[in-house]
Amino acid sequence: MFRSASIIFIYFGLLVLGPIIFIGKIPLASYHLVFLFILSGALLIHLKTKKTNVYFPLYFKFYLVLLVLYLLTYVFNFFELGYIADFRDLIIIFTPIQYIILISLLYFSCQNENIIGKDKTVLFHGLIKLNLYLLPIVGVIAICQMLDVFGSQDILAKYYGKTNVAVWRQYFISNPRASATLNLEPNSLGLYAAFSLVMFHVFYKDVKLGKITGMIIYFFGLLALMLSGSFTGFIIYVLVSTIYLFKYKKIGVKVVILITTITFIASLVFADNIDSAIKRQKLDQGNIVPSSFKARINNAWGKAFTSFEEEFVNGIGPSAIELDYSADNDFLDKFLRFGLIGGLANLFFVMFLILYPLYKRKGNMSTFHRKLYFFAFLITLCFTLASITGSAFKAKRLAEIFWIFYSLPFIYSHLLYNPKVSANEE
Repeated sequence: MFRSASIIFIYFGLLVLGPIIFIGKIPLASYHLVFLFILSGALLIHLKTKKTNVYFPLYFKFYLVLLVLYLLTYVFNFFELGYIADFRDLIIIFTPIQYIILISLLYFSCQNENIIGKDKTVLFHGLIKLNLYLLPIVGVIAICQMLDVFGSQDILAKYYGKTNVAVWRQYFISNPRASATLNLEPNSLGLYAAFSLVMFHVFYKDVKLGKITGMIIYFFGLLALMLSGSFTGFIIYVLVSTIYLFKYKKIGVKVVILITTITFIASLVFADNIDSAIKRQKLDQGNIVPSSFKARINNAWGKAFTSFEEEFVNGIGPSAIELDYSADNDFLDKFLRFGLIGGLANLFFVMFLILYPLYKRKGNMSTFHRKLYFFAFLITLCFTLASITGSAFKAKRLAEIFWIFYSLPFIYSHLLYNPKVSANEE
């Protein structure tokens, strides 16, 4: 039998930790190979059983509508004199289709394993527990990177290929921040650590981690967040975890003491790194707003708004090959590239993603099921906040992780309340 559920675990592990291999000078992430293997197996099984059903939830239907709107704004650019088209335009517009295929394969894995007939939570618990077990590994790698243990800085530089490695090394020397296995991007590490720590709070008891294991996961996860030097990630973690803790009435003396103790120990061990991060953001001068945030407002956001004013109806185009800067704000970037039409449509779509899990969790369902929906809301909130200073929803590997965890409660509901879709029952 095609054990796609087991391969999904391998795929997810490689999303977080997987190396990049090279075919000549072409980099190819190993998780891409696993993805293609799962896709090929699923297609063969569909051909053999002559099944045509695919998982296509409401939020992906809205996503396709959004992509069509992007395409329409792109077409209008061809009526403008001097517009420079590029093949990357279509790639940028239709890249999200890979997420739709991924979640369809995830649903197929659950269906093929007939998990609802055996254990209603086996794959869902497994994915959550796997991510929590990977979190301290990422934390250890972050520590090794900061201290350059075992030549980890060189390993990570080669790990991500040959593009701009020298620039990254120079940046790391002047601004020591850990990126661990996440895209050589400290803010990506900060976001990953933030939503994984929130996941720890939400599902700690459900996946039965144990006290010692839980403390190890939380300690190294918090270290990963701190060593990333991402103030955005830290603010996201504090805000979103507080929402959960108040919602489920988890704020207590033990929680406060534990978090305070671990934070104090981590602060002592990595005091120099924390001090350099504070100085880099000029917070030691009495500023409340980090300097990186001010720089975005004064430079990237100002330039993006000026460019948007010139093409505010349909935008400057998806790839905008003539653009020599980054907007550093995914929402502003959508307005810049796709105009008012695409920018507003993207805002409505993200708001839908935030509110839809809260709407779906109403009703009679298990506590675990309700937590799945609530975490879908929380992780969307994490990515939405991170998109204010970046482009979290399209970040390599992080985007795939987002869609997996966002989709879990919807897949669970579909299999639980539509038992006839089970492979063995049809």
